[in-house]
Amino acid sequence: MGGGTSKQPTNLLHEYKVRGFKRDTPFGECRWYSHVNDNTDALLITLSLQNPEEFQTTWEESNRLGIHNHPHILKIHGSEVQKTAELCGEENVVNLLVEYHSLNLESEITRRRETSNYYSEEELWYLLLAISSAGAHFQKYHIFHGDLNPSNIFITSDGFVKIADHGLLTRGRTAYLKAFLGQSLGLLAPSQLKDLIAKRDRPTGSPVKGDAFALE
Repeated sequence: MGGGTSKQPTNLLHEYKVRGFKRDTPFGECRWYSHVNDNTDALLITLSLQNPEEFQTTWEESNRLGIHNHPHILKIHGSEVQKTAELCGEENVVNLLVEYHSLNLESEITRRRETSNYYSEEELWYLLLAISSAGAHFQKYHIFHGDLNPSNIFITSDGFVKIADHGLLTRGRTAYLKAFLGQSLGLLAPSQLKDLIAKRDRPTGSPVKGDAFALE
């Protein structure tokens, strides 16, 4: 299960034109599209699900996030269920068409550091309030992000901040899991680091601790 490319044409794309592939996204390699009218970018994220319960949970969560839009969260333009024929049988696939911006906070921090054009106090407060607002929205609907870091905080062309719902779009691939599997060491709370040292496959305590620590 995870991000990837769609195996079949999708009804979500009748107003979009293909641009190619994006490989350096928080969701893995995705197909890249632009809207035919305003040229706004979107990624087609495909989740392959192995059991109906997990499939239904993802489907309901994607619909819920589409209904309860938030200005600082990447918008999901649409969701589509597909069944694909595989050698071992039928596979349930969910395609999500998601708003996309090429600039993220990680690359912007690097650019500013290299040019000595550092964030002002006012800009830092804006970043903190925008990210906190999105985090509060997640918590309201019992969703936690799980891997909040500069690479999945996007910046629009006019400087507006939007974060990806990492917990929905790449289900299960939290910062803790990636650290446990030795893939990367993200922003972990001290209690999560203790769990990691103890080689626990999942952190104990509240799952939002990592998000809160990442904001600090």
